[in-house]
Amino acid sequence: MGGLLGWLAGCGMLILIGILLLLILRDLRVLSSDTARRTALLCMRIIAVGGLYLAALMLLRQAVYQDVDNASVFTLYLPGGYWQQVGAALDAPRWLGLLTGPFVYAGHFLGKALFSQYLSGGWTLAFGLSCLSYSLIHFRLHERLGEQAAADVTLLLLCLPSAVFSFLPGWPPVAAALLATLFFFLGRLIPQKDISLPRPALTAATALGALLSAFTVAGLAMGRIG
Repeated sequence: MGGLLGWLAGCGMLILIGILLLLILRDLRVLSSDTARRTALLCMRIIAVGGLYLAALMLLRQAVYQDVDNASVFTLYLPGGYWQQVGAALDAPRWLGLLTGPFVYAGHFLGKALFSQYLSGGWTLAFGLSCLSYSLIHFRLHERLGEQAAADVTLLLLCLPSAVFSFLPGWPPVAAALLATLFFFLGRLIPQKDISLPRPALTAATALGALLSAFTVAGLAMGRIG
């Protein structure tokens, strides 16, 4: 329990550093006050969703196997072979592929900055890349389709069964960041017009995505995925 509390305290410190960075960028007029505020709120929502996925994964694994006592050691409750390889490589970096390799080395470097907590560095990098990915998509949609459509689409993307992978250390958050960057630039081709998505269809799609996400989390916890 002590390790878990320490890890959570470290997460809080990193969130505080992110908020301070946004304040500095605002004071330097790199970001407007409105953009800094919206970015902070959006990232907090994204982190909250990622935290819910992580909590569900931990609770399910603990309920079935009773072997989780430290959230930073994600290999305890992600028993799939790929996640085990990533966990080992974060401690001792080695090339594991075009997307996993850069993640492993960057996560190891970040872990060294976090007092040699390499697995925590991997988690931090995954959540940071997720914030970047969904923020790029959100702000491009906000510019082209309006605030409500951007919020609706971002929430739907966060509820999709594939969303949980963007918060896990490995190649998925790297791929998500690359795709989001591509969308950010190509999204300029979207006609600029405020739209409103049909609420019944949006609610049904979000509920279905959340249900399928629950099955995905269960598959990860049981070692069926990865």
